Amino acid sequence: MNYFFNRSFLYLAMASTVAHGALLSIDVNGGSSPTESGFIGQNSSGVTHSTIVGDITVSYAGQQGAFDRGDQGQPNPDLYRDFIFDNAGSITLTLSGPGISANTQYVMSFWFYDSGEGGGRNTSVAGTSGTTGPSLGPFDPGTAPTGLADPDNVGTGTFTSDGSGNLTFIFTSSNNRTVLNAFEIDTVPEPSTLTLLGLGALGLLLRRR
Repeated sequence: MNYFFNRSFLYLAMASTVAHGALLSIDVNGGSSPTESGFIGQNSSGVTHSTIVGDITVSYAGQQGAFDRGDQGQPNPDLYRDFIFDNAGSITLTLSGPGISANTQYVMSFWFYDSGEGGGRNTSVAGTSGTTGPSLGPFDPGTAPTGLADPDNVGTGTFTSDGSGNLTFIFTSSNNRTVLNAFEIDTVPEPSTLTLLGLGALGLLLRRR
């Protein structure tokens, strides 16, 4: 009996690791600024990154540049200190390449913060050019973050890629002052993985009883 429960616990731990590991995490770097732990730094457009499911090319359009405002005295300073921005319109982010499957759901997270604007960059994000999913925001980037999960500075949603295997997002602001600090892409857990998590949790519950 204990053997069964121990195996359930092992499977639960393995499934949790798979379910929570991001496919690709990008920290936008301004110049040569530090990169947040667990992220890959990128300060130019059209960069290709190798992932466990194939190459993913990250491209930006419409941005005026990448900026490093320095340590803002907040948690996760390397993530929030720098960003790409646009003061005149919008920014478009496109993920493409063999690592993105056509007509497939992905979980996306986006971080927004710029203390120097005092809350002036209220950025929203939505899928565009065939990418479907929720509209997120606006997010008030003048609110001091308390960590990576601060609801005022991070938006997460499930989006479906287009028929060519692209994920395309447009970032806008109520006053045309958009900002993006970082983003993550992850796969949606498959039903078999969710079932395994449920069985592992059931085994732990029975073991405690």
